Amino acid sequence: MDQPVSMREYVHTSNTDDEAQKSNDQTIGVVFNADIHGSSNSKSPTLDDYSDFTMTCIVALDPILMLIQPGCATKIGTQYDVSVYSIVGKRYKRRVNILFRIKHPFERHNRFQVATELIDEFNKWVFKDVSSRRGRKSAYSKLKDSFEPQMDFGVVKVAEKDFFNIMVKPGRPWEDGHVNTIMYYLRKKAKYYPIPLSYSTIDCWFMTWVDNIEKQWRKSNCDMRSISPNHDIGQCIRAFKLLANIPWDNVDNVIIPVNISEKFHWFLVVFRIKLRCLHVYDSMKGGSVHTKKVNEAVGKLATMIPLFLTSTEFYGKKLDLYANKLPKYVHKSQSDPLDIKHMMYAPQQEDISNDCGLYTCLFAEYISNDVFDMHSIDIDAKYHRQRYATILWHYEKTKNKDGAISESEVTATVASKFGGPRIAKEHIPDTTNYPTPRQRTRN
Repeated sequence: MDQPVSMREYVHTSNTDDEAQKSNDQTIGVVFNADIHGSSNSKSPTLDDYSDFTMTCIVALDPILMLIQPGCATKIGTQYDVSVYSIVGKRYKRRVNILFRIKHPFERHNRFQVATELIDEFNKWVFKDVSSRRGRKSAYSKLKDSFEPQMDFGVVKVAEKDFFNIMVKPGRPWEDGHVNTIMYYLRKKAKYYPIPLSYSTIDCWFMTWVDNIEKQWRKSNCDMRSISPNHDIGQCIRAFKLLANIPWDNVDNVIIPVNISEKFHWFLVVFRIKLRCLHVYDSMKGGSVHTKKVNEAVGKLATMIPLFLTSTEFYGKKLDLYANKLPKYVHKSQSDPLDIKHMMYAPQQEDISNDCGLYTCLFAEYISNDVFDMHSIDIDAKYHRQRYATILWHYEKTKNKDGAISESEVTATVASKFGGPRIAKEHIPDTTNYPTPRQRTRN
């Protein structure tokens, strides 16, 4: 078999348009060693002329596809992919879209380590122009709070520095946008990791969907007609609805962040599918009212998830649960509520620290690394606030620098596949005048 030919070896460096165009035509002829239909002197070739091109062939044309109008700089780095919608041999007045090859911010900063230089660089940016005026909702004045270009984290668009100040400043509670962003990138980590990882995540909307349908289901005297595979929960289980989603029948664990709004508290629930059990990781246990609220939320998940698994024909796809005669599935109805196990030795946050959102994300990240027993883990909350804020900021800053995009972060309609109904993506929050809540003393 012939060795792959690098297109760079054939492209002749030239300072003129004519020489560059001539080099491109010669390149195509040399590499494919054939007369190409439509490639006459009077007509530049396009991708339509190469109907038999594979994606590999198209990507091999990387230098040609990246050509732009003279006078406009272009950069071909190892961390970028080229849009496959470019036309061979044409000149462009603007650069083509670049796909960011780094799928998620954890890719370069795994196992909880971030370079001190990056943290220092971020701190200089985030703590610059912090207002000394007390009582502000934001840490900055309105003029100093905004920045351009905005950062698109897929599930939230950010154009205010206060989004990052909330993440890094001790005592400031994390909000939906922060937790959903971390869950989204952990989900991308599972989806695009070279070695398949057997977990997926969902965002905080899931608990809202469960709350609403549980009330409707009980109000209808447990009428199963309300449990539809096309409901938001059913769509989520089948890998629709969320960006970078993964079908539940392809994983062994589903990571579920839960927020109890009346208690201003985050905690994590992990659906251990093979154990048919919900594991609860709570960073602030104690108190009868607190425990009651947590148990109510987990109880709703334990009741509703099996109903939707049955509705979406999950068990017909996850055949190993019964073929292997797993003890938790023997002699049990598919619609029976799930077992619940509270992880008694989960790391605990400091009192009045407002770190529950941070701990929830850390629990999820440990589980993404296949660590379920966390009793011996000592969490440095201040460092991890810095770490999360830094890697998110640096990831988007690098993307924006060269106008790169990530294919699953384009904010548009998320539609079901293979004949499923089109489900509009949840509203992408615009953080203009980002609503920072008043200081909370308990979470």
